Amino acid sequence: MGNIYDVLPELRQQAVDAYFKPILQPIEGFIGQSKILPIKEYNRDEVWYRVYDSPTGLMLPADPDAPAPKIAPKGMSEESFKGYNFKEAKIFGAKDINYLQQCTPDLRDEYLINAIDQLIVRAKTRIEQMIWSAFTGTLSVTGNGLNYTKAYPVQTATTTASWKTATTNILADLVINAKKIKAYGGQCKYIVMNSTTFANTFGINNYFQDKMKYGGFLYEIGTITQIIQQKPELQGTQIVIYDEGYIPDGSSSVTLFVPDDVVFYIGGSTNFGLGEFQLVRDPNSVALGGEAKPGFWDRSIEHTESDPYGVEVLYGFTGAPAIVFPKWVVYDSNIAS
Repeated sequence: MGNIYDVLPELRQQAVDAYFKPILQPIEGFIGQSKILPIKEYNRDEVWYRVYDSPTGLMLPADPDAPAPKIAPKGMSEESFKGYNFKEAKIFGAKDINYLQQCTPDLRDEYLINAIDQLIVRAKTRIEQMIWSAFTGTLSVTGNGLNYTKAYPVQTATTTASWKTATTNILADLVINAKKIKAYGGQCKYIVMNSTTFANTFGINNYFQDKMKYGGFLYEIGTITQIIQQKPELQGTQIVIYDEGYIPDGSSSVTLFVPDDVVFYIGGSTNFGLGEFQLVRDPNSVALGGEAKPGFWDRSIEHTESDPYGVEVLYGFTGAPAIVFPKWVVYDSNIAS
């Protein structure tokens, strides 16, 4: 068989690059990467960031003719480690190539976009999984014979009684845990749980049911948010129902990013974000231009002399969550105990 790129120029490197753009746009609905830890590129080999207990302090007064007071940063440390590598390949074999040759240009584009989108979605789904795993205090990624693990010093929630008991004072627990974030200079922005957890807790709780029954409120997320915001400690806090997830390879069941009976309190402030997901230089991107590049990378490799015959399109990234204010995350896995 002859040169595939001559027959299907859409599979050449330059064309494949265009199919993968724009690369940093988050998946709509994945709040970990779209609202909490945005994806950012850094032209370096390691994930690096400063970790703070709280945002800042007050500058000291000083005589204009005197030396400036020397300060030591309080509650600050540095994190530096090799990013975690991920990559996969899509093979366009002889049957694919034969089909594409017979397609109109529009159908060919649609076919290639759908195939390449699978790689993009899998990469960004992995990023979302890593973000929520890190919010538990331990990032854990396993597969393909590898095991990536990293600790993040988030806070553990206080739960006074099972939220699945109708008489439990859930609101008091919300206030206690929001104060944990406030103690480190942040504000609780989101209380995140899935819809099953919400229904089995707020949906059966006497206090919230009475508020809705006698206050003329409808049973919905916005209503519960309005009720909790009546507490000064929870002004500006939103309850977020998050049911996104993924189907692991070899399974037919969805794994949720936020499992049943788990609640995350996520903080922030007006001037400071919680952190970011850092993409750093990936060793696999070297072949694209002679030196490693940061961010997502793609590559098209033609196989005309090997079996199977076809074009291999690769996609990957190297990176990890960088949580600058880990004390602004409070993890609760005990609401059912």
